[in-house]
Amino acid sequence: MAKNGQCKLQVHGGGFACALIKTSVFERLKYPWFDWVIYENKGALSEDLYFCHECGKANIPIYVDLRVKCGHIMRITDYPI
Repeated sequence: MAKNGQCKLQVHGGGFACALIKTSVFERLKYPWFDWVIYENKGALSEDLYFCHECGKANIPIYVDLRVKCGHIMRITDYPI
Protein backbone atom coordinates (compact mmCIF):
# COMPACT_ATOMS: atom_id res chain seq x y z
CA MET A 1 0.00 0.00 0.00
CA ALA A 2 1.29 3.49 -0.80
CA LYS A 3 2.07 5.83 2.10
CA ASN A 4 -1.17 7.73 1.55
CA GLY A 5 -3.21 4.50 1.74
CA GLN A 6 -4.06 4.46 -1.96
CA CYS A 7 -3.74 1.37 -4.11
CA LYS A 8 -2.06 3.04 -7.07
CA LEU A 9 1.33 4.63 -7.35
CA GLN A 10 2.73 6.72 -10.20
CA VAL A 11 6.06 5.39 -11.48
CA HIS A 12 8.56 6.21 -14.23
CA GLY A 13 8.43 2.70 -15.68
CA GLY A 14 8.47 -1.01 -15.14
CA GLY A 15 8.43 -4.41 -16.73
CA PHE A 16 5.52 -5.56 -18.84
CA ALA A 17 5.03 -9.10 -17.55
CA CYS A 18 1.58 -7.84 -16.53
CA ALA A 19 0.36 -4.56 -18.03
CA LEU A 20 -2.82 -2.89 -19.22
CA ILE A 21 -2.42 -0.13 -21.79
CA LYS A 22 -5.21 2.03 -23.16
CA THR A 23 -5.33 2.01 -26.96
CA SER A 24 -5.32 5.82 -26.92
CA VAL A 25 -1.73 5.67 -25.62
CA PHE A 26 -0.60 4.06 -28.89
CA GLU A 27 -2.32 6.84 -30.83
CA ARG A 28 -0.28 9.44 -28.92
CA LEU A 29 3.12 7.77 -29.36
CA LYS A 30 5.26 7.51 -32.47
CA TYR A 31 5.83 4.07 -33.98
CA PRO A 32 7.72 1.87 -33.15
CA TRP A 33 6.16 1.68 -29.69
CA PHE A 34 8.62 -0.96 -28.48
CA ASP A 35 12.32 -0.95 -29.29
CA TRP A 36 15.73 -1.76 -27.83
CA VAL A 37 18.09 1.16 -27.35
CA ILE A 38 21.83 0.68 -26.94
CA TYR A 39 23.63 3.52 -25.17
CA GLU A 40 27.35 4.01 -25.68
CA ASN A 41 29.13 2.84 -22.49
CA LYS A 42 25.83 2.73 -20.56
CA GLY A 43 24.21 -0.53 -21.62
CA ALA A 44 20.80 -1.16 -23.12
CA LEU A 45 17.21 -0.15 -22.50
CA SER A 46 14.76 -3.01 -22.98
CA GLU A 47 11.60 -2.68 -25.04
CA ASP A 48 9.26 -2.30 -22.06
CA LEU A 49 11.35 0.44 -20.45
CA TYR A 50 11.76 2.12 -23.85
CA PHE A 51 7.95 2.28 -24.05
CA CYS A 52 7.81 3.82 -20.57
CA HIS A 53 10.51 6.34 -21.50
CA GLU A 54 8.51 7.38 -24.59
CA CYS A 55 5.38 7.76 -22.42
CA GLY A 56 7.33 10.06 -20.12
CA LYS A 57 8.43 12.22 -23.05
CA ALA A 58 4.77 12.46 -24.16
CA ASN A 59 3.58 13.35 -20.61
CA ILE A 60 1.60 10.10 -20.34
CA PRO A 61 1.56 9.00 -16.68
CA ILE A 62 2.22 5.38 -15.67
CA TYR A 63 0.60 3.87 -12.60
CA VAL A 64 1.09 0.63 -10.70
CA ASP A 65 -1.89 -0.97 -8.95
CA LEU A 66 -0.38 -2.23 -5.71
CA ARG A 67 -3.18 -4.78 -5.21
CA VAL A 68 -2.21 -6.79 -8.29
CA LYS A 69 0.15 -9.70 -7.80
CA CYS A 70 1.51 -11.45 -10.84
CA GLY A 71 4.39 -13.68 -11.73
CA HIS A 72 6.41 -14.19 -14.86
CA ILE A 73 5.89 -17.28 -17.00
CA MET A 74 9.08 -18.56 -18.55
CA ARG A 75 9.80 -21.49 -20.81
CA ILE A 76 13.27 -22.79 -20.04
CA THR A 77 15.04 -24.61 -22.85
CA ASP A 78 18.36 -26.35 -22.51
CA TYR A 79 20.36 -26.15 -25.70
CA PRO A 80 23.06 -28.71 -26.47
CA ILE A 81 26.56 -27.35 -25.98
